[in-house]
Amino acid sequence: MFKKYFTIVFIPHAGQETHTLRVSQGVAAVVLAAIGLGVLGLFSFAGGYFGKMVDQTALATLKAENAVLKARAAATETVVYTLRGELDRLAEFETKVRILADLSPVDGSQRKAGVGGGTKPDELTGFKTDAAKPMMKASLDADALLREVAFERSSIAEVAAVLEKRKEVLAHIPSIQPVGGWVLSDYGWRRDPVFGGSEFHKGVDIIAQPGTPIAAAADGEVTFAGGKSGYGLCVEINHGYGYETRYAHCSFIEVNAGDKVRRGQVIALVGATGKTTGPHLHYEVQVAGQTVNPIEYILSLRRFD
Repeated sequence: MFKKYFTIVFIPHAGQETHTLRVSQGVAAVVLAAIGLGVLGLFSFAGGYFGKMVDQTALATLKAENAVLKARAAATETVVYTLRGELDRLAEFETKVRILADLSPVDGSQRKAGVGGGTKPDELTGFKTDAAKPMMKASLDADALLREVAFERSSIAEVAAVLEKRKEVLAHIPSIQPVGGWVLSDYGWRRDPVFGGSEFHKGVDIIAQPGTPIAAAADGEVTFAGGKSGYGLCVEINHGYGYETRYAHCSFIEVNAGDKVRRGQVIALVGATGKTTGPHLHYEVQVAGQTVNPIEYILSLRRFD
């Protein structure tokens, strides 16, 4: 049998001698196969290389998006935490106002009634990534908070309507802290600071510098102004509607029995007269002849911790 051959002619630049190469069909087939495999390998390598580049780019994009989501979630949680504190303080203030308005206080379960449970972040379609879950949780927390704010707004509107009708009565209900100081000793049972032993403290002690002005907690009439055993120099005011207040351990008294006073009017100065270990105001509130916790009748309170 005759072998088939291929002749390859190399034509150089003009003026130079041509060259020929004679190869058999088998050799040519091997060479062409090798070239084909090389091209396929090149495309395979290029495809894998660029595929990895695309994967890395997509991963970097996802990481950047996750970082943004986490940052937003953290910022939202901070805002929610701050608003929660403000809402709790508002609820405490509203509770005191309700007492002054003779309305039933709102308990915690009532405040939460309109909040609901909602859907858990991991149950929501489209929010499966770890970075999205904190963002969705913060969103749910904010939603619950807004519902509580709506409830609080409605509750305060109810209180405001009652207060508007009871302006005259409210002017005679003790509602301010009578001296600029800090509550040191609470209402209730305690150890006697002078003689020891147990005693029932009928008011609260507010520490302040000697000579600090003491204000009437509400409109009323002074029923006593002078010295009294244990209380030192003290002032007692009948505010009407069953409310009375007492201000003890004063250093100086600015009013006399029979005087009409207005809420905020200075009636005495802080001192250390009577049974006391130092300068402070002993403040009492009575309702229908019975002592009550004055803290419940102070809308804005400064406590010494």
